[in-house]
Amino acid sequence: MSVTPRHKAILGLDIGRHSVKAVRALRRGAGALITRADLLRLPADVPDKVEVIGRWLRELAPPGTPCVIGLSAQAAMFQPIELMRDDPRSYAQAAAMEMSRFNELASEPMVYGFTPVSAEDQAKRLLLCMARPSVLEEGLAAPRALAMRVTDVIPFPVALFNLARATGSLEAAPWLYADIGCTGTEVVVGNSAGLRFAGSLACGGQLFSDRLAEAAGVSPAQAEHVKTAEGALNRGDAQHRAALTAAADTWVSEMQTFLSVYRTSFGAEADQPTRLVLSGGGADLTGLREYVADRLHMQVQPVQNLACKTELNNPGRYALAAGLALAGLGLGSADVSLLPLREREELALRRQRRYWIGAAAAAVLILGVSLVGGYRDFQRMETHLKAQRATLNHCQTLAQEIEQIKAQNELTHTMMQPVGDLVRNGPLMRELIDFLNHAKGPQDWITLVSDEASYFRTEAQPAGRKPPVVQRIHSRLPSAPKTAADEPPPEARPAFGRIIVEGYTPKDDLSTVKELIGKLEKAPFVTSADLLPDDQLSGRTGEPRKSLPGGERPFVIDVKVAQP
Repeated sequence: MSVTPRHKAILGLDIGRHSVKAVRALRRGAGALITRADLLRLPADVPDKVEVIGRWLRELAPPGTPCVIGLSAQAAMFQPIELMRDDPRSYAQAAAMEMSRFNELASEPMVYGFTPVSAEDQAKRLLLCMARPSVLEEGLAAPRALAMRVTDVIPFPVALFNLARATGSLEAAPWLYADIGCTGTEVVVGNSAGLRFAGSLACGGQLFSDRLAEAAGVSPAQAEHVKTAEGALNRGDAQHRAALTAAADTWVSEMQTFLSVYRTSFGAEADQPTRLVLSGGGADLTGLREYVADRLHMQVQPVQNLACKTELNNPGRYALAAGLALAGLGLGSADVSLLPLREREELALRRQRRYWIGAAAAAVLILGVSLVGGYRDFQRMETHLKAQRATLNHCQTLAQEIEQIKAQNELTHTMMQPVGDLVRNGPLMRELIDFLNHAKGPQDWITLVSDEASYFRTEAQPAGRKPPVVQRIHSRLPSAPKTAADEPPPEARPAFGRIIVEGYTPKDDLSTVKELIGKLEKAPFVTSADLLPDDQLSGRTGEPRKSLPGGERPFVIDVKVAQP
């Protein structure tokens, strides 16, 4: 099938051996309008014809204008294929399988295209067209050298049928279209339902010139001039007329052979063409249409309409180029493309380039939006993390301050504890001290009255060691400090239950001390009283108390006070 993109403006090029024809067409709604048709005759003595064609094309159309070129049916091969009515394959599958079998016998894989064929018997048919890649490369050599933007390669008979279809000259009855070129004739059969059959004749306008040159004994160039200026099949010089008639008989014989081949596939009476439309430079020969009509027994007429802006003197000359341009605009009903694989891929990439550009632009836009969104989200998260970090630092500072305050409170509580104990137990200590003052021996001294905790704790602490509370104050983050909440409130702390009394007596037998102990035991606020054992005394000081230089003996009384 055709891969030609549907352009708004396109150029149809019929590049022949002796001339180049170009038709520029524009898309107008559902139809087309041909804006220009030009012909360039190629001189035989010019070595570089490509340069001449290039200069001419640059004047005809702006650079980059897409173009469609044609391929002669003599360089291609048409093969009709008839499928069984119940054949489940599609036309594309049937064409691919047929080409697979054909390529097994060919020396190189063929490039092919196909189009469905309609007939009165409603059989499933398709027309397969194939060409060798080397032939296509030869035909594309000139367009490639000119850096032309070739969008499709279409067989000339298909282009001729597409022109007839686009100009509305088709009817229900099949018509025969023939374009007489220089060395051959492109032939196609079709009706309003579609293309039927296509092929070529191995003779064209050059045949008439050659016969005329042989008969008149002149050069081919002179014979061409005579044919164009005064050649005719129904008048003029008898020798010239006889030569042209002989050439016309050969052309008609070739056409009859073509129709015989056509009838092998379409034998019904309704499938036979009733009218012949002639186009091309060879159809301008005077009397040729009347002679062919008489020999083939059908109506013969020239191409009448090319949908041009202005009237053309000879529209039949541009029939093939116009058909190529109309096919490039997507107005042909028969899509048979012989574009090589490389050009087909380049065309697909070119057609999809705008979509790739759009996709790339969308991807860049999405990437940009993602990057901007990610950057803004990063900034937002960074701001959030800074706020959290500041809050955490503030909390850590508060925690340190709280711990310091707790340590200070604990120190204050610890320092206040002895004072509180003294205030709470002051009456008891005053009563005990007053009792000791009256009950001791007149020569005895009382040097210390202390509660049990203060007595043993104070001197049990090694010298030079800081109390734990002071250590916690100097630590920024104390570990599990003991706070005032861990201590019972002052009003809940118990009163002194054990009081230690130290003193000296001159009595070696400690008689006065024993009397004092006896008086203490009788006191109503004392539970028991006794000398402190030496082991406890040693545990407090590390060694027993020593006597004074005057011989006085030390004593330590352990007084247990009754709880209120």
